[in-house]
Amino acid sequence: MPPEFHTVKSFNQGISILKKDLGDLSVLGGAIDSPLLFLGLMYREISRVMEVEPDAPTNAPDYLVNSPFGIKEVKKIEGLLKGIRIPSH
Repeated sequence: MPPEFHTVKSFNQGISILKKDLGDLSVLGGAIDSPLLFLGLMYREISRVMEVEPDAPTNAPDYLVNSPFGIKEVKKIEGLLKGIRIPSH
């Protein structure tokens, strides 16, 4: 994800988009489900942030080291995952 993603405003916008899109079961029927891909990218990025140890030497970019994300954002993403209704065929 780009450095611009690492703001509370940007994260909350992403969550809002996902809530809207994942509430529409028709978006879950394609070969590549864009909302699920976006959700996975958000989760991966926050996981990368949480892997950075404070004050430890790292090759991670500054925007990851200084990111405001943590457990609270992971919980929001997990809440979205738990709320996904999988269509039955």
